[in-house]
Amino acid sequence: MLVPIEFSDLPFEPRRAFTISGVPAGTARGGHAHRNGRQFLVCPTGRVRVRLRDRTGVETVVLDRPDQGLLIEPGVWSEQVYELDETVLLVFVSQPYDGASDLDEVG
Repeated sequence: MLVPIEFSDLPFEPRRAFTISGVPAGTARGGHAHRNGRQFLVCPTGRVRVRLRDRTGVETVVLDRPDQGLLIEPGVWSEQVYELDETVLLVFVSQPYDGASDLDEVG
């Protein structure tokens, strides 16, 4: 299956990208928000459940196809729960890494 990702189709210019893999099923990662950066998540392999929370409420989105993605705006808290051992999560980010820009809670 060929699934192209055209950067011009993203709502921001990616400044970095990374993958997360080798996470045991049932494990949660993330658990924070970003003050300024936007993220676009794609799950090319496996299944990840993304919990999102902002001032308006809570939502859960399941990513389990390489042709779907999820845009996370600044200030939106998210946690990713890896549901299968072979899950790979691909993340495009609008800003360079800065650990000080993470927020533990929405606020």
